[in-house]
Amino acid sequence: PRHQLHPFQEEHAGDQERRAQHARNLRPQPEPLPHRLRLGQAAPGGREGLTRANRRSIFGNAYAQVDEVCKQIRGDAKLAAGYNAVGLSQGALLLRGVLTLCADRPDQPPMKNLILAGGPNMGVMELPGAACPQPENWHPLFLKVACVVAQHALSLTSYHIRGLARHVMPGQYFRDTTAFSTYKKDSRFLADLNNEMGWKNPAYKANLETLDSLTLLKFNQDQVVNPRESA
Repeated sequence: PRHQLHPFQEEHAGDQERRAQHARNLRPQPEPLPHRLRLGQAAPGGREGLTRANRRSIFGNAYAQVDEVCKQIRGDAKLAAGYNAVGLSQGALLLRGVLTLCADRPDQPPMKNLILAGGPNMGVMELPGAACPQPENWHPLFLKVACVVAQHALSLTSYHIRGLARHVMPGQYFRDTTAFSTYKKDSRFLADLNNEMGWKNPAYKANLETLDSLTLLKFNQDQVVNPRESA
């Protein structure tokens, strides 16, 4: 602490607070240590890992991917004292899964602050447009028709076709508000994560409450997460 003596002038409380804040600002701040989590690694300069990561953003099991990220965090000694996390879009949902499903595991570093940007926290009503393949030699009209067909297929079958419900990522956070009872009964990931199933898991609530802060951001022009208010 810094002490200043003014024998001839009495300071107001506001002046004292401003001086104290100035002293705090002068203290050296620790350098942030960025750590990027990625599903699918590549050799330096290679594209194989990028392709694999893109593929795993569409195909995969959400529980397995959350577990993989939890293991990555546990295995990094630099994160042992705690860390702050930022998730974007589908990654935001997975990071919330890391907190909800892993915070009470032995040796799991504590997540301090969490920022979720544009994440499908309350699910989607159609297939995200970014999930549609876009090879350059496809005719744009054909691509549009293919995406529309895929969106309707997701709506009709996401709960009932086991492969889609467990191995296509958007299918695991599809949330049909017009068939909410079916969603609660058959959802493979989101209903569990949101504690919307018949049995409430008290550990999920307790894990969320370990955060110092939680920030949710919605993109006003979001064309991937529909409805964008899901964020």
